[in-house]
Amino acid sequence: MARAIHAQAAENYARKLRGTEDGRRLIASYRDMIEDRAGIDYTHAIGQPYGGWTDGQVAAYSRVHYLIATGKVIKLIVPVGSSPGRDADRAGNQRRLTEGLPAEFAATVYEGNSHDGDARLSWPQDAAMPWIDGYGKEVERPLCPWADSAPLEIGYTDASRTFLHLTEGGIVARWPYGSDDIWLFFYATMQDREDAADPGGIIRQAAERFLA
Repeated sequence: MARAIHAQAAENYARKLRGTEDGRRLIASYRDMIEDRAGIDYTHAIGQPYGGWTDGQVAAYSRVHYLIATGKVIKLIVPVGSSPGRDADRAGNQRRLTEGLPAEFAATVYEGNSHDGDARLSWPQDAAMPWIDGYGKEVERPLCPWADSAPLEIGYTDASRTFLHLTEGGIVARWPYGSDDIWLFFYATMQDREDAADPGGIIRQAAERFLA
């Protein structure tokens, strides 16, 4: 099977990292993190590669983890109460989601393969979630200030695909095999999302010059 473009890009990035001592150290440290069973749910949320954790997928994992650790990307856990079945069991996965998701969430499992994930997770635009502010006080804020749905990747998926979703759309949901929860990742602000999709504003500046 041909390797997806995002996976090829991840392997190319890992090849460059292996060319330096710091890069090799980075790959080794993240591989240790991935292999730590204490954080396996978080690891599988970012990626559960069917082909195993190649250096490229470890490198992609490091990119996603960095975004979360620095607060640019928010992570929320949405309970389902059951883990997903195989990809072919689309009707079963639809039933599990319909019966298990909290009332404010809905999901539609696609009938076939889609570039936009295995399903679509959605919620009302005004849906709120409890947050802990910088003073330790619980407050309610919009679930996501700029979106009301996310592509949902079910079961196996590459960490590089998770990173691709965040780069292209700024948001992705994950329901890994063995997990009773969906993990929702999204950029904290619209500006963070735009910066990720257009580093340095290169595309925006080119468009402004074209329209001037």
